[in-house]
Amino acid sequence: MIRIFASAMIVVITITIPNVSKDQVTGMQDQNSNKNYVLRTPPTASSQAPLVPFIRIEGGTKSMANPAFVLALSTGFAAVDQGDACVRFYDASGGYRGQVGRSGSGPGDFSPSITQILSIGHQVFVPDIRLRRLNVIDVKQLKWIEAVPFASGLDQPLWWAIAPPDHLIQVSTRVSVMPKPDFTVVSVRGAMREKVMSVVPRDSLPQSTWFGGMPLLGSGPEAGSFALVYPAHGQIEVRSLSGALTRSYGFEPSGGAKLTDAERAYFVGLARTEGESLRAKRVALLLDRVPERARERVKEQAAARGLTDGVGEHYPFFVDARFDEATGSIWVARPVTANQVQTSGRDLDWDTVRRIAVVWDAFARDGSFVRRVTLPFGVIITDIADNRMLGIQLRANGEADVVLFNAGSAK
Repeated sequence: MIRIFASAMIVVITITIPNVSKDQVTGMQDQNSNKNYVLRTPPTASSQAPLVPFIRIEGGTKSMANPAFVLALSTGFAAVDQGDACVRFYDASGGYRGQVGRSGSGPGDFSPSITQILSIGHQVFVPDIRLRRLNVIDVKQLKWIEAVPFASGLDQPLWWAIAPPDHLIQVSTRVSVMPKPDFTVVSVRGAMREKVMSVVPRDSLPQSTWFGGMPLLGSGPEAGSFALVYPAHGQIEVRSLSGALTRSYGFEPSGGAKLTDAERAYFVGLARTEGESLRAKRVALLLDRVPERARERVKEQAAARGLTDGVGEHYPFFVDARFDEATGSIWVARPVTANQVQTSGRDLDWDTVRRIAVVWDAFARDGSFVRRVTLPFGVIITDIADNRMLGIQLRANGEADVVLFNAGSAK
């Protein structure tokens, strides 16, 4: 989820977007259907032996250079191969069907920055941030159909999701000279774009600054819905296409464990090693885009929201959350601990540490605990469908493999 934020403009934007509360959303609120659920993992929930993938496609090869995202399809699954700037397709047993795309900027070409794919019916959508267009692929024919340009102007798409059964949702924002940025959820159908909601940032800071308070966009659990996910605040909101809040899930305030001094020192070291200079550049770029009179205030906000540190005092409540539309479950990924990273024998950067998860907890629609799943270290799950967990696994040599797990039998 984080790899998308490669360009300077997007980085600058995301550090200023904290969480929202339901009374700060522009749009109608469905008070009759809005329900709040508390997610509680019972003390008896224990980690089991790590699941073994039933499909593994090795990366670093001619047939799969560098996988970055895996998506379930009715015909099997597809994977983004950043190394060859293409999307590769497989049947349900992992048999190779073919690829679409290549590196370039012409029709049917993708940039190496593609990080995500989505599907509606027999079409796969490939957002290309660098080339500012949304590509469409016919899954049955494995053929590129068209590329729809992003909206003109300063609006910058950040992430995409599906509002079942047939709405493509994007979250976008823009650099603004106003004190607070415009953060917008948009419904996309071909060249048509319809604003769903605007979010006004709130002044309160998240408990954890691993993600800078940034909201993530997720696909919805039922028809006409999408999710707004706040790892740093321990909240998941389900909203309708009108922007109305229909229900929310959250962890108790004690859910985000406090970092020990040793854990914090280790994580701060990782964050600094990854790029003190990069964070300084982000601050400089941000300050360059605001009026001079606002720069001191922006400096203070950047420091408070973890831009100059990025670690904070607590673990986040979770690092990812995904709805399984087929089963109705909501899956929540727990952050890896400092000890897990230190004993993994791998040289990981801070960005990767914030994306991998060993423990995933499943909850029912009403918030009740269902099961806990343990994965091998180094796995980043990018899709969950009908109890299949799809993603990539980072190997000790730095290469990544495509992996699929069956989480249905885990207790």
